[in-house]
Amino acid sequence: MKILQWAALATTASLAACASAGPKPETPVGAGFGAKPGAVMWSASFQSTMLRSSATLGSGQERMDGTVEVAATDRPDVFKVHIVLNTLRNGDTMGWSLLTGRCGNDAPPLVQPRQLQQLDIQDTGRGELSAEFPAALHAGAEYHLNIYENGGNQLSDVVTCANLKSVAH
Repeated sequence: MKILQWAALATTASLAACASAGPKPETPVGAGFGAKPGAVMWSASFQSTMLRSSATLGSGQERMDGTVEVAATDRPDVFKVHIVLNTLRNGDTMGWSLLTGRCGNDAPPLVQPRQLQQLDIQDTGRGELSAEFPAALHAGAEYHLNIYENGGNQLSDVVTCANLKSVAH
């Protein structure tokens, strides 16, 4: 009987603590990397993709996911990007680029991956990059961001992709 009373008391205390905490305020999109309010901005999540087998990965497959945010800066035709990627590729370095259209589109990169700062994956499997890059992006246009393996820049080198959506900031 004492066990039931103790369980009821613990449940009541837990519910009271949750109710008093209230909703947590959401962090505005772009706030994490200093995007200015009112700036033109795009945001997306990388698809949790099962990748093909390759010499790099061995015989298995892996999952990759994360987020990307792109925002205008105060300078014309200069944008900032914030990429977070979770993968099993510990210690790897990956290229990235922004392209027009949606994932799978064979459009040329707006800026070649070798001209952009690379994404370093830590031993934990997490890669994070905040950088600026030159590009002429337009509000309302459709863009996607590719992550490339092995220094590649072709559609066949893409390991994950995110379809960017214009967001209010």
